[in-house]
Amino acid sequence: MIEGRLAFVAVGDWWSRPDCFYSIDVEVERGPSAKPEAGDDAGRVKRGTYWSDWRASCENAYPVFFGQSLKGARYRDSEGLEWPHVSPKPLSPHVIYSASTLSPGSSYGTVYFRLNGDGGVQNLDWREAMRNDAR
Repeated sequence: MIEGRLAFVAVGDWWSRPDCFYSIDVEVERGPSAKPEAGDDAGRVKRGTYWSDWRASCENAYPVFFGQSLKGARYRDSEGLEWPHVSPKPLSPHVIYSASTLSPGSSYGTVYFRLNGDGGVQNLDWREAMRNDAR
């Protein structure tokens, strides 16, 4: 959390820490599904996506705040079709989510987390996330 806002920060050493990102996906493996809104990829929402935004260039710096507007044109596939996206959905406390980003050079990162219900967030090791998620 940064100033009360859920934030994702790239970590790593000088070689592996990206300066920017071009995509973010926030998902839940098991748990409540959000409701799709106009313009959302309804299938992705039904499968547990709470936010998905892919851009064509790396114009967005870390930290990224949950739900922020991203800079740049939306990513388009090889046929010129806009990549499906999901607008940010409200997150629930005590549910385990993953957040993944991609950066140039195939750099990527994923964090598992849950909101604690008191305005805080708990980062989880992936093994702990899988154990807790199976309950």
